[in-house]
Amino acid sequence: MQPYEAVFKELEVVTQQLKEKASADPKEPAKKWLVSNKTSWALSQYLGGEECVEVVRSPIEEAKAVKNETERSGMRDCHIRDGAALIKYFSWLEEELQKGTELDEVQAADKLEEFRKTGDNFKGLSFDTISSTGPNAAIIHYKPESGNCSTIDPKAVYLCDSGAQYLDGTTDTTRTLHFGEPTEMEKKAYTLVLKGMVALDRVIFPKGTSGFALDVLARQFLWNEGLDYRHGTGHGVGSFLVSACQKTNLHIIVLTYLNRTFTRDLSELVPGSNIPKSPSLLGWLYQTSPAITKTGTSVSALRVRPFASLSS
Repeated sequence: MQPYEAVFKELEVVTQQLKEKASADPKEPAKKWLVSNKTSWALSQYLGGEECVEVVRSPIEEAKAVKNETERSGMRDCHIRDGAALIKYFSWLEEELQKGTELDEVQAADKLEEFRKTGDNFKGLSFDTISSTGPNAAIIHYKPESGNCSTIDPKAVYLCDSGAQYLDGTTDTTRTLHFGEPTEMEKKAYTLVLKGMVALDRVIFPKGTSGFALDVLARQFLWNEGLDYRHGTGHGVGSFLVSACQKTNLHIIVLTYLNRTFTRDLSELVPGSNIPKSPSLLGWLYQTSPAITKTGTSVSALRVRPFASLSS
């Protein structure tokens, strides 16, 4: 093991060796380092600067985004177990709130983890549970802290964004609930978000389509009402590798739904990818993890179908 900063010196040495080799043999073709578009400027400089690097999409991320059959099977199996834990939790939470039990956001999140721990192959949470009530439900990536969080209000929106790492897969699921009588605006927001989810779930698109091209399907009903949500519609999900990497393998950003021009991702959506969809408004967020499949092989999933040629 070397100190974190040692990588710069090591790369500088290797880069110098390559330059010397190229100088010694003029016929040696020029070589460049392939770096991810997330590589830091400092790292690029130690690799020789702009003339020595070429920015490309990470082939590692590309490979992680597309699951093999074993990974797809594991994703289905772990979601069944994880879904059972979520149902038990929501049932328990509703019963406790109806009895008048006071629970804060962290206490609820801890109880959900208890239910998950009883499942086979459970190795930990894939990220800190976003257990949020009322206004907190509208805060993107909200993180409740013990002693500094809200008591769950049964008369307000409750959002739970959570996931777990299992030996056979990773989950990231969001559900929004109301244990009382939601307002008319809350009902409208939920309905508009749900309609966007259904539109994405039903779409059939040709090979080569990117998530950027489909993003409008999720937002169209909100836009019609002059509304929107200020984050991406979805992202890829990794597959559990080892316990030491529990939080590094959840979000696979290579496949996303984004509608902002400066952050758009034009990566092709390909069969074998799992991309949770998570449109939201006023805390009404609904996220699930469909798989990209070829037409006719799956129900309730994004489907890819080659369009007929105009000449045929």
